[in-house]
Amino acid sequence: MEGILLQSNFQIMRRKILLTKLMLVLFVSVCTGQSQDNFHKLLEKLDREIDLRSVFHARREGRIAELKDTLKDPALSESKLIEGYGRLFWDYLTYQTDSAIHYAAAKREVAAKAGIHEKVIEAELNLAQSYAIAGLNKDLADKLAQLSQEDMTPELQRYYLYVHSLLCENVNSLTTNPHLSTRHARDLHDVYTCLLEMMTPANSGV
Repeated sequence: MEGILLQSNFQIMRRKILLTKLMLVLFVSVCTGQSQDNFHKLLEKLDREIDLRSVFHARREGRIAELKDTLKDPALSESKLIEGYGRLFWDYLTYQTDSAIHYAAAKREVAAKAGIHEKVIEAELNLAQSYAIAGLNKDLADKLAQLSQEDMTPELQRYYLYVHSLLCENVNSLTTNPHLSTRHARDLHDVYTCLLEMMTPANSGV
């Protein structure tokens, strides 16, 4: 799960980098008075990157469609359904949060019926992460308040702290009051510190 989490974060970061590059190209071209030919070459390079993203998007949609067909099999076990809904959640998380929320809820429902408590908590955290990306901070805060770290494995505790850090970041970015901003920054620092401590070899069982 942590590997998928890192991959999801990487995709979001890559998208931000692409947009930043576009703005930087435009800014540098205007400020330095680059020739029109050079400017067009830079735009062509960006066009190629956009085309590659289109290919990636088409492949992802094909993979998602194939997985959805597989999950229609009535003979699938509950564990396979949970795994499949989890994969759909991660596939949709970075670009279609409504669908990510839908499949996280489906995963939670199957896990609850199967009595797999760990997967229920994991699905709840999936929902919370979706809320964070969608900017649904009230729903995110309510969801985290419903969960107890005492019921979590160390891996789920790390996931919980990561999602909690997203809430702190979201709230801090919206805060204009300097006193509240300082408090949220302190809360975020505490969450990161706890998360790093849990990821050290001594505490991770490595």
